[in-house]
Amino acid sequence: MNKAILFVLFLLGGILSMVSPAMAAGSGGYNAQVVDPKAESMGFAFAGEADTPSAVYYNPAGLTQLNEGRHIQLGATALQLRQHYHSSAAGQEDSAGKVKEFTIPHFFFADKMKNDRVAFGFGVVSTWGLGTEWADNSFAKYKAIKTDMVDSTAIAAIGVKVTERFSLGAGFDFEMSRINKTVKFDNLAGGNGNIEAKGKDNDGMGYHISGLFKINDQNQIGLVYRSPIQLDMHGKLYLDNLGGYAGMALFGGKTNYETEISSKMKLPQSVTLGYSFRPTEKWRINADVEWMNWSSVRQSAINYVDPNDYSNGLLSNIGASTSLHFKDTISGGIGTEYWVTDRWAMRMGYAYFPSPVNKTNYPLWLADSNSSCVTVGTGIKLTNNLSFDLAYVTRIFQPRKITDTDANIAGTYKTFAQFGMGSLTWDF
Repeated sequence: MNKAILFVLFLLGGILSMVSPAMAAGSGGYNAQVVDPKAESMGFAFAGEADTPSAVYYNPAGLTQLNEGRHIQLGATALQLRQHYHSSAAGQEDSAGKVKEFTIPHFFFADKMKNDRVAFGFGVVSTWGLGTEWADNSFAKYKAIKTDMVDSTAIAAIGVKVTERFSLGAGFDFEMSRINKTVKFDNLAGGNGNIEAKGKDNDGMGYHISGLFKINDQNQIGLVYRSPIQLDMHGKLYLDNLGGYAGMALFGGKTNYETEISSKMKLPQSVTLGYSFRPTEKWRINADVEWMNWSSVRQSAINYVDPNDYSNGLLSNIGASTSLHFKDTISGGIGTEYWVTDRWAMRMGYAYFPSPVNKTNYPLWLADSNSSCVTVGTGIKLTNNLSFDLAYVTRIFQPRKITDTDANIAGTYKTFAQFGMGSLTWDF
């Protein structure tokens, strides 16, 4: 198979990853970091190294470290999420959330110019998202049954070598997101009614800027700032099973109703500091620390396009603003890589992600808590210009005891996630 055919296949894969739905459980809140198996297997610590095409996301300044020529990285993540709820109320049964399984593709392309000073790149990843689902007859039926946030981020990046030891980089992020939520409401004499909200925003925009400083041949430091991104979701709200009192009194006896809605959602800003230490040709040790401004995510609310909807008691209650009370977080990761032979590397790491969610006003659509990740992986050079990387991550969430003002959702929440990730990188 010649290079032209290989290039077409890799490019086709990249295009498919752009249009495929990508969904993920967040790495603290609804932030996801399933981008590169090399980085994942080293405790998500890569801002100080960033020497693969995924530097487009992790640290664009690192693109200047690539060899002259073009580089393509293509892969995917298979993720599984499990949740369980134990009620603190006497007589209420435990509930297990539906096991959620997602496939999340990623694609990167980088071009290192002949002048050895400038490198360009672009990529498509899923860096935000979530997926939770509780039974429609469970304790959660009036709060959150099913919530899916599907996200794709297209990135265009550039890295410039300012001096032999210092590089600057910038990336422009184009966010495409959609969110679906379903929940029930008490329809009094008519039993439970159903609510489904759907919204999307295909033109969210942000940026990230970075620097990479090589102290010497063994030590280098990376710094990355990511801007906040404001998503303006637009879609529809659907209600059905409007029998009984609510249907007769509020909707003129209709059994279903739909209306146009909008909602704002913020992706918070962050700062990441990374350090990479290479004591020998075979060993590398990375460490990252990240601050994320979750406290800027203040509330969740639905707005109606039709002003008459605000005078409807049920719709007014559905659209009421909910305070989230998120708090800023500082997460960290550390990892190591050891080259067993010239073509085979082993990797492992650890990461800690504190949750931005408080114990009160607990959002069941997120159900997040502090978590620890144990990561392992490997890298194999199949040929001089083709390599394969693999990672496995176990994410263990601390049991979260919630003392909410609503006794129906007070209790202990347990979550477990695991995922495997693989990618091929072709240099040509």
